[in-house]
Amino acid sequence: EALPSGERVLLIGQLIQGWEGNSERSELLLGLARLTIFDDLFKNTSMLGATGESFLSDSNGIALTSLRYSSHTKRGHPIDARAMLDCLAGNSKSFVITPDYVDVPTAMSYRPVQGYGGCVMVHMRASEVVAPINTLRSMVIAIVVTTITAVALIAFLVIRKLMQMDKERNQLQEDLAKHASHAEAMVAERTKMNKVLEERTEELVAVNKELEAFSYSVAHDLRTPLRSIDSFAQILAKRYSDKLDGEGKD
Repeated sequence: EALPSGERVLLIGQLIQGWEGNSERSELLLGLARLTIFDDLFKNTSMLGATGESFLSDSNGIALTSLRYSSHTKRGHPIDARAMLDCLAGNSKSFVITPDYVDVPTAMSYRPVQGYGGCVMVHMRASEVVAPINTLRSMVIAIVVTTITAVALIAFLVIRKLMQMDKERNQLQEDLAKHASHAEAMVAERTKMNKVLEERTEELVAVNKELEAFSYSVAHDLRTPLRSIDSFAQILAKRYSDKLDGEGKD
């Protein structure tokens, strides 16, 4: 209700039966409370983020306490708002996301006031509620992507290193095969040369033997003629020494 001064107050009534011992007599006990008292209870929004607010409504779903934003002042939930309608029907929810009184998806928690018909409601824009989740999800995605990228990069580097090592191993095997083939060729060539040398050596030994035999034969065959020549020369020297000049004697 509103006082003549314009101040809004909350009237609370309680019917009392059997007033002053008369069972047929009843009285209504009324209590009045300024809504500013309730404002003090609901004005602290430090834990409700940038878009949250809490308020008390009457049985028609109209906010009795001051709303957080000036654009919402003196503006209550329409009776057909899903959350308010559910709360005024006596139901409560610890958490639900539903359109609020400006038709924006909002996370709400509400509870009816027993014996009064009003509703206590706390709400915050759904986008702000899920923002930390989205941030965490983005961080997790970023970590997963970074991890996958790092693993892929490491795998790529390892594979490339293994391929390079395999290529170097193949090249080394080819070089070793070439060196082995070259060494085999050199051994074969040296073996061939040794065989040729052996053959030449055998030929030289045979020629030397032939020369020795020839020399022995020549020496043996010329021995008699040489003796004859020597004897003939001695006879000439004895018989004709006086007729020979010095050159003839020599």
